[in-house]
Formats: sequence, C-alpha cells, structure tokens
Amino acid sequence: MMSLRICTAESCKRAASALCISCEQDFCIVHFNEHSDSLVIQCLQLADVINKLFDQVNNISTFRPDFLIELDKWCQEAHREVNKFCENKKQEFKEIFHKEQDQRTTELDRLRGQITQLILEQEVTEDFIDSIDNSIQSLQRQIDQFQSAHLTLRPLVIDDDLVAFHQQISSYNDLLPLPSPQRTIQLENN
Repeated sequence: MMSLRICTAESCKRAASALCISCEQDFCIVHFNEHSDSLVIQCLQLADVINKLFDQVNNISTFRPDFLIELDKWCQEAHREVNKFCENKKQEFKEIFHKEQDQRTTELDRLRGQITQLILEQEVTEDFIDSIDNSIQSLQRQIDQFQSAHLTLRPLVIDDDLVAFHQQISSYNDLLPLPSPQRTIQLENN
C-alpha cells in the first residue's frame, strides 16, 4: 500500500497528486498549477529581459560606449600635438633661414664696402682682388649648400598598442550549455 503524500505548499493539507521534477516537491493539483504558472511567469520575465538586451545590442547607433568618445578626444589631441610639432619645426627652419640670410647679407655688405673704399682711395692690389675673389667663391659655395639643403622626413610610426581595447566581458560560451527548458511532469494517480 502506498503512503499518502501531502502537498508541500505552505498550510495546504491536501493530498499531493503531482511531483515537480525540477524542484522535486509534491503538490496538490491546485498548487501544482500555481507552481507551474509561477515558473511560466518567470520564463516570460526572462524572455522580456532577453528581448530588451537584444534591442540594446541591435540599436548600435544608441550604443556608443564612453571609450569611443575617449578615442575621439585622444585622436583630436594627437592631431593637435602633430600640428604643434610641425609649427615648431616651421618656426625653427624660418629662424635658421633668416640667420643664414643675415650672415650672408652682412658678409656681402662688408665685401661691397671694402671694394667701394679701395676704388675710391685707388689702392687696389692683386692680392686684394685675389682675397675678395676667394671670399666671393666661399660665399657662393655656402649659398649653394644652403639652397641645396633638404629635409629628411621619416614616416610617422604609430604603434598599434598606443590604443588598446580591454574587454572584461565573459565569453558567451562560458554561460553554455544552458539547461533544457523542457521538463517532464509526472502526475500520480490516487
């Protein structure tokens, strides 16, 4: 003879007629239906959460993480730094050019003054002409060298590790396998 099992629902004295395999509790038919309905409601709530997450993932236009904004700011700052560097180099090269120009102009003015003075005083000698000629040739070489100067521009090397994405999201596969959503319900006959 089979012993009578009582419904495990709080303050229920009815005989159990169903066993929930999921939680292994005995229920009367009324409480089993309530128990089953509460599980269905929980599943529906989970389905709602899944649907909201699905919408969130699919609405990528609204999904703009802060790190993309940070990357844009970093990029703008990097552009400013490169522009600042180039402006500083331009200024440096202009200063070099003006210094070179001033030195050559000063030297040419000095030579011009010497020639004018010696012509006026009529004290021109061959040694003086040779000296002036050597100075002119030296200046010509310096001017030619300066005019043939060129820049050495190396490509800007950007290390891929300057910006890194650190993800702290668990792998979806870590969550799998999910238990089967289907269960067999055994009903007992009295």
